[in-house]
Amino acid sequence: MRRCLKLSVLFIASSLLVCSACATVDRERNKKTEQSDSIHNDTVKNDWHKTRQNDAAKQAAANNLPCSLIEFSISQVKDQNNSGIIDAGELIAVDTIIENKGNAAAVKVVIKLWGVDENSGDVVIPETLDIIDPLFQGEKREFTLIIKVPQNISKNKIVIKGNIDFVKDNAEAIQKLIKIRDKEERNLLSEIINKTTVDNCLIYLSKYSFSYYADTITDILDDLMWKKSSSLNTFDSYQEYVQKICGEKANGKYCGEAIEQIEKLNWSKLEKIYRIEDFQQYLMDCDNGKYKGKYREQAISSIGEIKAFKIAEKENTYKAYKEYADEYSKNRYSHEARRRMTLDYWRGKERTPHSLSQIAEIFNSGYKNHEKAIKHYEEALRININYISAYEGLGKIYNDYGNIEKAKENFERAIQLQTRNYEVYFKLGAIYEDNNDKKSINLYTNAIKLNSMCSECYYYRGVRRKILLTIEAAIMDFKKVIEIEEKGGNGSSVLANMAKGYLEKLGEYK
Repeated sequence: MRRCLKLSVLFIASSLLVCSACATVDRERNKKTEQSDSIHNDTVKNDWHKTRQNDAAKQAAANNLPCSLIEFSISQVKDQNNSGIIDAGELIAVDTIIENKGNAAAVKVVIKLWGVDENSGDVVIPETLDIIDPLFQGEKREFTLIIKVPQNISKNKIVIKGNIDFVKDNAEAIQKLIKIRDKEERNLLSEIINKTTVDNCLIYLSKYSFSYYADTITDILDDLMWKKSSSLNTFDSYQEYVQKICGEKANGKYCGEAIEQIEKLNWSKLEKIYRIEDFQQYLMDCDNGKYKGKYREQAISSIGEIKAFKIAEKENTYKAYKEYADEYSKNRYSHEARRRMTLDYWRGKERTPHSLSQIAEIFNSGYKNHEKAIKHYEEALRININYISAYEGLGKIYNDYGNIEKAKENFERAIQLQTRNYEVYFKLGAIYEDNNDKKSINLYTNAIKLNSMCSECYYYRGVRRKILLTIEAAIMDFKKVIEIEEKGGNGSSVLANMAKGYLEKLGEYK
């Protein structure tokens, strides 16, 4: 957590006389200049260097030699956003004034600034900066130094101090001076300090990405962008943060959280739209590393649910919607599936053989009212004498209520019309078990052709085959029953255990 410091600034003004015309002075100064090229964090060394330079200036003045007389002062210190608080890690602007009161131009002036904790005396803000332009005799200039406050501030007050660290006089080299600090960069930094915005930070980084202050501006931009993104809390705002801050290496402080929010908001959008292609795209994005895959299992489940509902919708029957609602009781389409299982839904449709058959199925399965069910099936057949589903439904009702002849009549009519419902063959096969084993076996076989996973069909066909002493075929059927039940997780079901019992008797199961 950043600690805030009350802004307390001590303005220090210092002046310095330096000359370079006298050879004697040059030799004296050059010795000390070599020592002054490095940054001094030690206050004693700094004072010593300043004293030696003043001594050289006094010698030059005594000999009436051309030299510069530089006066330097701090006029104001501004913290970021002018809050009056200096925070660890922030930028501050130090407004300074330098004036050359001597009789020679200074082509290079190095100013040393440092911050001292008022209580402990620790040096906390060392800074050494070159003044970029020649300073002619009699010229006065105001400029701003930008300082990055370190993270290790511990006390309540800091003092910004400064003095001339090095001056070089050379009138002949004025026009050849290479600029060390860009004026535009200083102006941009001042603008950021006075009013920090995303745009001016981006402008600065686009021009000075390798600057001394680039990391600090990047941190500032990071915080600004995250504040904006989290306050808006939209997919686009987080996406903008990732695009501008994270990049390929995801270096931003909040990149992980931003990506997580993008995934969360995208998932909320997918749940509202609820389309297979969108969930499939999400899974692809997870595989490609765009998302962490927090909702992968839900996406897979949703795809399965949509496909299942589309299958139920294609069949468009009471039975199909009931099977869907039973399996996906808490999912997106379960409410719609249940709505389509009601009498009101089908009564609102045109009275066709299909809608009448669904009403009949609801009366039979939902209300256990077989009389009304039979009435609606018969109405469907009056509209279409060859409507297979009506014969299937009538056969099932008569079979369930013990009218075997009526059941057989309707099942056989459905088979004549080439029904694709395996249950018709299975139920009719059961009816023929008492008096015609071979026909029963053929009906079970046809049921298996329509549904190869009908374990009951294999079981009862196996029983009939055993009775007819086709033992090898019976053994194959009983083994198939066990295989299907185990695949479905029902290896210990009643049907599987009965098949195992037959195999034990036949010496094929231990």
